[in-house]
Amino acid sequence: MTKKLLFLLALALAFSAPSWAQEEVKSDIPQAVIETLEAEPPLGQTDIDAYIKIMPEMTRLLSDPQSAEHLAASLNLSQIRFSYIVAKVPLAMALTSGADPKALGLDSLPQALRPSELELRLVKDNLEALVTAAEEANRALTEALPGVTAK
Repeated sequence: MTKKLLFLLALALAFSAPSWAQEEVKSDIPQAVIETLEAEPPLGQTDIDAYIKIMPEMTRLLSDPQSAEHLAASLNLSQIRFSYIVAKVPLAMALTSGADPKALGLDSLPQALRPSELELRLVKDNLEALVTAAEEANRALTEALPGVTAK
């Protein structure tokens, strides 16, 4: 149950990132999920590299959420780490791109999902590659599922 909640949370955060600047995010994350996230170490370069590899697979993940297990395993990630990366990296990307933390609903998110200064610096150092991967994933998603990304 916790793994599915983490995965769904990660997908929701990953694909709502472009609209965060206009909408406040509310968090109703169960305590068990919060505790699981708190046990995760901070983002590192390996996580950023994994996220860049995960992004092209987002269309498949949305149509077949069970494939996340296989993708996580292929990247030597636990499902929890996979979900943590997919949730936290887009948030850090939005913050490093100048999004207002209040508009992102940062105060309503668990501390474990709030990027530290070191994590923000890491994302900023990799922002060009991350944005390219996100744009490619969004383009593939738009082609595969027209109307899904339209607001």
